[in-house]
Amino acid sequence: MNIITTTAKEGSLHLLPNKKALEIIIDPADYIGVKRSASDLGKDFFRVSASTAHVVEESQSETAIIAGTYGKNRIITELVDRGELDRSLLANTPEAFIITVIDHPTTTLDRALVIAGSDKRGTIYGIYEVSAQLGVHPWHFWLDVPPTQHQDLYALKDVVIADFPRVRYRGIFLNDEAPALTNWIRNTYGDVPPSLDPPIPEGIARYGHEFYTKLFEVILRLKGNFLLPAIWNNAFFEDDPENARLADEYGIVMGTSHQEPMTRAQQEWDRRYRNTHGHWDYSRHSDLLKEFWKEGIERNKAYETVVTIGLRGADDTPMAEGGIKENRALLEHIVDEQRKIISEVTQKPASETPQLWCLYKEVQHFYEDGMQVPDDVTLLWADDNWGNLRRVPSAEERKRSGGAGIYYHFDYHGDPRNYQWINTTQIAKIWEQMSLAYQYEADRIWVVNVGHFKGQEQPISFFLDLAWNPTSFEAENLHRWSQQWVASLFGDVHAEEIADLLERIVELNARRKPELLSPQTWSLINYNESTEFVEQWQSIQERARELAPHIPPPLSDTYYHLILFPANSSTLLAQLYQAAGRNQLWATQGRYAANREALRVQELFEAFQDEIETFQSTCSSGRWRGFMDQAVLGYIDWNDPPFNCLDHIYTSHVFPAQYHRLGVAVEGSTESWPSLKQCALPLFDSINDQKYHIEVFNRSDTPFSYHLVAADPWIKTSTEGGTIKLQERIEISIDWTKVPSTTAHSILSVSTGERYKDVPIHIEVHNINEDGIVGFVEADRSLAINAINYQQNIASEEAAWVKLPTYKQWGGVRAEGIVDLPHSEYCSCVCYEAWFTHTGEATFTVVVSPVLNFTGNEISIGLSVDDQEPVTLPIVEAGYTVELDDEFWRSGVIANARMVSVNLPITKTGPHTIKVWLTSVGVVVERIIVDLGSVRPSTLGPPQSPYRAPQ
Repeated sequence: MNIITTTAKEGSLHLLPNKKALEIIIDPADYIGVKRSASDLGKDFFRVSASTAHVVEESQSETAIIAGTYGKNRIITELVDRGELDRSLLANTPEAFIITVIDHPTTTLDRALVIAGSDKRGTIYGIYEVSAQLGVHPWHFWLDVPPTQHQDLYALKDVVIADFPRVRYRGIFLNDEAPALTNWIRNTYGDVPPSLDPPIPEGIARYGHEFYTKLFEVILRLKGNFLLPAIWNNAFFEDDPENARLADEYGIVMGTSHQEPMTRAQQEWDRRYRNTHGHWDYSRHSDLLKEFWKEGIERNKAYETVVTIGLRGADDTPMAEGGIKENRALLEHIVDEQRKIISEVTQKPASETPQLWCLYKEVQHFYEDGMQVPDDVTLLWADDNWGNLRRVPSAEERKRSGGAGIYYHFDYHGDPRNYQWINTTQIAKIWEQMSLAYQYEADRIWVVNVGHFKGQEQPISFFLDLAWNPTSFEAENLHRWSQQWVASLFGDVHAEEIADLLERIVELNARRKPELLSPQTWSLINYNESTEFVEQWQSIQERARELAPHIPPPLSDTYYHLILFPANSSTLLAQLYQAAGRNQLWATQGRYAANREALRVQELFEAFQDEIETFQSTCSSGRWRGFMDQAVLGYIDWNDPPFNCLDHIYTSHVFPAQYHRLGVAVEGSTESWPSLKQCALPLFDSINDQKYHIEVFNRSDTPFSYHLVAADPWIKTSTEGGTIKLQERIEISIDWTKVPSTTAHSILSVSTGERYKDVPIHIEVHNINEDGIVGFVEADRSLAINAINYQQNIASEEAAWVKLPTYKQWGGVRAEGIVDLPHSEYCSCVCYEAWFTHTGEATFTVVVSPVLNFTGNEISIGLSVDDQEPVTLPIVEAGYTVELDDEFWRSGVIANARMVSVNLPITKTGPHTIKVWLTSVGVVVERIIVDLGSVRPSTLGPPQSPYRAPQ
């Protein structure tokens, strides 16, 4: 809802009378953070109108802006007492705000735009909401977004914006911040001066208040309130004493990471004691650790802090050797000691200090083994580091006074491979998982690991918007959020096109994270998978480049940040891996063209490095040097190489053949003639009307001529022959009007006229009578259906399937239901009409999201054909626990999907109904693939089968 407009309407308040911004009235008794944000609002007026709105304590004008906190600002409190502002909201709701125009707010003012908050942050959010509506974007610094210029600005009469957050603590975690963010920090701010007290060694990047205040501001402008600072080589509270003080002044609630208890950074310990005592270890130096923790609580007791309790080992490792049972009693004792320290230092019950216990990795096992923590401690459940919730609160846990929260990831430094270079998290994935968290009342803390921060602007915005009000989002309106977010940056004219480009860029990078790509990821021989992937990237790049000249010059850097750089660099990556895959495949076939692909790998690598350097040197005139150079090429294990390289890719050289220069490859086979003794293309059918290809290639460096001879006139080829220097791809299709029968077999011969025999290509066709066919058609012994394209959705009172259009490349249907839904008795299903032209034992494979057993119960779906009894397909067993070396989990996160299968008979041709039943909430079904013997190996599976609508 907008209250600020550029057009005068009846009763509206002019904010720029005579081109001069109204004064902003504050109360001297209000919070420093409110005064500071009011000053920002004054500067924001100057940014959009060239007139500063001066911050004053009293005004002689007839109109003004009043900004203040209920109970701290005299005017705001009087307006509440007069009934002009909602007392219930401002008196009882944390971080709430109201923005409205009020007549005669004081005896000296005729009218005012009033910004009222229930507390410090409520007022700050209201102030920044006005800034955003003026035209100053929350990401104005980080995305180089220029302010929108206005000649006139008005506040609408009778518009009331009243809002408040639904999640208590909402923020980000600067983890996995090196090398990119750390390099930028060092390039921009230098290093921290070495010190003896506190001990700070040389070479520590200056994560100081110059940086953090910019971060505090954007978090507040996005209506967040919580921050876990950078940890790899830094200590927030000691590297710059101003960090903590300014965080509190700004209004940011600070915490420490999941592995750093009692507000103490690991670096604080390591700098003092590692050389003499080694890593922290409670079993070896408990007294020293308790004193260390006490100092931390003492140091931060005056600031808003959420205290992490518990203990993990140094460098994010388990606390101690041995298992859960051996160490549970020790961890319980540690928590008791920590709470005693909190109570002693603060001189109040420990329950009055916000605390979290992060159930990360093996720590969750302690809890599930029976370890108890006081009810007032927030249980911070962690995802699996790849965006899949491991657990949500049970019915009993939802009764705890401390509540629960979620520690989520947009990046990760760890197994099975780091993903840190670029944004790969779709907002549909965030919504799908975090809305579940909210449904199960994990609403106390939402914090997300954002890695290098830069490049994650879109998902951070979405995450914090979702945390503000999860109920305002629905599965089918997520694209609208993208369009509105893009419009807030670039305006309305190109918003739809840019939003689509942005979503497509993230979706393609989410199919398989760039760090996980290999030359074998996408099939080179089946379903044109590799070619289509590259062509999709090239299409995005072309669209992005065509649109670039139409972007206003002040926004060109913003556009490059969000669209051009990821489009250009990701396209080069896709082409590089395709070239490497072709080189490796073609070399085994003896193709001389393999040598060209080896050269292309090196050329594309150099172009990729050049694109990164372009970002470093030209974007914002080099202001962002350090970002986007996180290594993405060169992985041979989970950990990243020190820089981009080609050490993980081998290329082969082919020496020219002396005699048999001709080679023939056919779609669907990695082998080729002459090694492949019989060349045959996959089945053609008239429903799919396939276009397959063969490739005639040279096994030497001497050109030769060839021609094609079809045994029957219904075989069509894209060429009749020619001269082969390296190779030529020939498209084969069928003229169905000339096929004489239902099934037919023929030969297409490749001839060079030389002494060795012609190469026959076997072709089999199936000409189908389409009369009466309805539904998705199985015509070539395979059927593929994108789950979102159902024909009927049968819901129950307890559960239903809901469309999720922007999820991955196909969309999907999401299982939604009541909290603690018991195992369904097959009452909700989506139905797919299908027509089979073959019979036999069929393998039904359902592709689903990489969901985990987040309620602790089994996750499953049901499947049936026609009126058969549904078969339950378990996806994740009830007792499953994520382990980093577990192949089930690894394969799920690498593929960003799981597949479950069952064999069912198709006993007759004709119409059938495939039904997918809802038995567990939280599953996203993406595809149904039915294999009657012809589904070929690939990563994504066959394309969706043709659909024939009822006549």
